[in-house]
Amino acid sequence: MKHYSINIQMRDILTFFGIAVLVMVGWYLHHFIFIILASVVIASFVEPAVRMFKQIKIPRYVSVPTIFLVGIGIVVGIIALLIPVFSKELNDLFALFAKDSIFVNGIISFSEEGLSETVLQRIGGSTDIPLAIKNIWMSLGDSNVGDIVNTIIDIALLGVLSFYLAIQERGVDKFLRIITPKIHEETVLSTWQRVEKKIGSWFGGQVIAATIVGIFIYGGLILFQVPYALILALTALVFDLLPFGTIIGMIPAVLVGFAIGGVSMAFWITILYLFIHYLEIYFIQPFIIQKTIGIPIVIMIISVVMWISLAGILGILLSIPFAILITDILGEKV
Repeated sequence: MKHYSINIQMRDILTFFGIAVLVMVGWYLHHFIFIILASVVIASFVEPAVRMFKQIKIPRYVSVPTIFLVGIGIVVGIIALLIPVFSKELNDLFALFAKDSIFVNGIISFSEEGLSETVLQRIGGSTDIPLAIKNIWMSLGDSNVGDIVNTIIDIALLGVLSFYLAIQERGVDKFLRIITPKIHEETVLSTWQRVEKKIGSWFGGQVIAATIVGIFIYGGLILFQVPYALILALTALVFDLLPFGTIIGMIPAVLVGFAIGGVSMAFWITILYLFIHYLEIYFIQPFIIQKTIGIPIVIMIISVVMWISLAGILGILLSIPFAILITDILGEKV
């Protein structure tokens, strides 16, 4: 009968506990790690545009702030355009509910009169503006208020980190050198440079696909005689830069359709968006996105679902780069 002995050295024990501690710290700080990774991805999105500006002799310290300001301006501009639209249409929408509802009366008054003492009295139950605002704030609940504050902090941190990485020459490469062991630096950097190039190709292809989707949606809304068709199409175009963005961009169009034409109009607008989303998934993206980065749509969808479940909205930013990274590491030729 053979006897087996297991020789466990102190170094093995220390290694095991060291890995366990790293895993625990990583899980405790996973949200912050996701923000850092998302910042790296945003900086990678910006890099191709920076290089293009560099070819026409525009320095990085000018191009990077310009790109960030334009991006923020587009988002803020669309929101600013949509707010008056929905302020007007919400009157018809709330007319479907009880006329004597305090909430409905308050919202309708807000859309007509703005933030006045009378409106705050109807909503918050007080003529004292600070007290009324406090009542509304308290009604949200501590957990909701905390979520709002955390979201604002996350957005600010994401913006600062991504800007810092983008404004530096090869900022992402420098960051990777800091966090990578010396022995693996060249492998990590060469892999990331290939992935970064594919990310740029994916983003360029996504812009083309989103533009096509925006044009289709604009034509469909014009056909249905939906007001504010251009604004709604631009909103859909911006959201379509994200995975499944067509579905998100459908929401304001359905609300406008419901306000002007009831359930019937909302139904046909939903069908329009779903049909265009179908065309995008099965015809537009396979010819544009898959050919630029060589990754099947099904792998991107799996990556999106997995990362959204792990990191929430940050997962949308991380999903495609992760799919590109994994296929590059595995050396898949798809």
